[in-house]
Amino acid sequence: MLKKYRAGFSLIELLVVVAVLGVISAIGVTSYTGYVSSTEKKSAQNLMAQISLGQQEYMSDNDTYFGSDDTSCTPDTASTKLIFTDVLNFSTTVAESKEKKTKYKMCAWAKDGAYGITAANKNYTLDMSADGNITERTE
Repeated sequence: MLKKYRAGFSLIELLVVVAVLGVISAIGVTSYTGYVSSTEKKSAQNLMAQISLGQQEYMSDNDTYFGSDDTSCTPDTASTKLIFTDVLNFSTTVAESKEKKTKYKMCAWAKDGAYGITAANKNYTLDMSADGNITERTE
């Protein structure tokens, strides 16, 4: 008795391949999203370190730190742009460009010879004290 072989794949084989590809792509998308989020957070921390250095320069020029006279602030577009122009000394055009590129909004406070910087996006809030310590809050 001769066996006849059919060319092609069975429906079950195709479904198994599609299911495996679906699982692999789900794992890949999740990993990529986590990678992008951690990269944005690290970028915000680096920007906060630049702002901290800018605060030192601002202090030497103005005898006070830049920021609201309160130990808390609300990050928004306007405060981010002010930090870029007044603390980091970017031109208005560069400040607008940087503000659009960053995923975090920034603000700064200054009181009693101390300062702090807050960066927030829709998921996280980062607070940096004058000594460089960064704490993270999840919203």
